[in-house]
Amino acid sequence: MKNIPGLVLCTFLFLIGCSDTKSKQKAESKGELSYSIDAPEGWTKQSIPAMGQDATVLASPVEENDNFRENINVLTESTKGMDREAYLSKSVSILESQLTELVMLKQSDREINGMNFDYMRYTHKYNGTPIETETYCLVKNGTAYIITCSAWGGTIDSKWAPLFDEAIRSFRLN
Repeated sequence: MKNIPGLVLCTFLFLIGCSDTKSKQKAESKGELSYSIDAPEGWTKQSIPAMGQDATVLASPVEENDNFRENINVLTESTKGMDREAYLSKSVSILESQLTELVMLKQSDREINGMNFDYMRYTHKYNGTPIETETYCLVKNGTAYIITCSAWGGTIDSKWAPLFDEAIRSFRLN
């Protein structure tokens, strides 16, 4: 089976349902690629082996008349020898070819807890639903750590930014 770069896989992980767990729990990876991230209070967590990659999904509580669960996904994968720039370039190219109505809004560098992440903010549509996404990517020692925050289009700044920011700032490599 074709290996899908992590940035693309993270974008699609928001579709996976999550099981209920206690609030404010830490989501941790399995095996040698180790990280931790705090889930926002009341959110659910599920670890998912995804095509040989380690993934964790944190999902917002289900709300009445809710057709989208806002979520934070963490994925680790090998960069297969690519440097940071090559890995990101390949991932962005695949995003552009796979996502409907992709609009890249911003790309920049962000320092979080002393680590240098590449940041992207973009919109796209999934089955006609407008989705807004923030992606943080850290490449360290041949491993990409990708954190993707997804919300209903146009709601990150107005509703979800504080929760997304709190979770992102809790991310640690163990």
